[in-house]
Amino acid sequence: VFRVRCEDAEFGVGVYDRELHGISAERFRGIPAVYFQDATSIVSNLKNDGYTCVAMHPYYETGGAAMQLYPDLGFDETHFIDDFANEASAEYITDRELYEKIIDRYESRAANEDLFIMSISMQTMAGYTESTNNFDEEVRLLGLTNPDVNQYLSLVHESDSALEYLISYFQNVDDPVEIVFFGDHQPSLSSS
Repeated sequence: VFRVRCEDAEFGVGVYDRELHGISAERFRGIPAVYFQDATSIVSNLKNDGYTCVAMHPYYETGGAAMQLYPDLGFDETHFIDDFANEASAEYITDRELYEKIIDRYESRAANEDLFIMSISMQTMAGYTESTNNFDEEVRLLGLTNPDVNQYLSLVHESDSALEYLISYFQNVDDPVEIVFFGDHQPSLSSS
């Protein structure tokens, strides 16, 4: 068992540091990238046990320093925003599309391939005032006129439905599967 204790409760900033901390138990701030080439991490431990290690982050490959370190951390494959069909909900790739890609990769694995997929979802990421044609705000707090809160809650509602889809799929496979979650920041919402 590999345990990581993350105590950060920041609001919408420094997320790449916490993403990296969740993978390697290392802190990123101020550490040169070359340090991570031999860092002990969940990835290095699982690679030593014969796993194929895949990183899926439906954002731009150059979008954050931690993402640029994925190859140094030993991931065999990386998938970024250009690898998705981009069925965006609000500004980001939907969790449903991310989970479909996880399932596709699982179904296309080689015979006897042990697979570790680390994915970071973006659907509920900050920026809750964007309006797009393909997003229905289904959740609203009565008595509040905070559009960012309503959009955030609607995105969480969609994320919850997508999570049900992912868990339901893996409940019906024969292989043992572990799904582990961690949050890297709290939402930045208006205080009015």
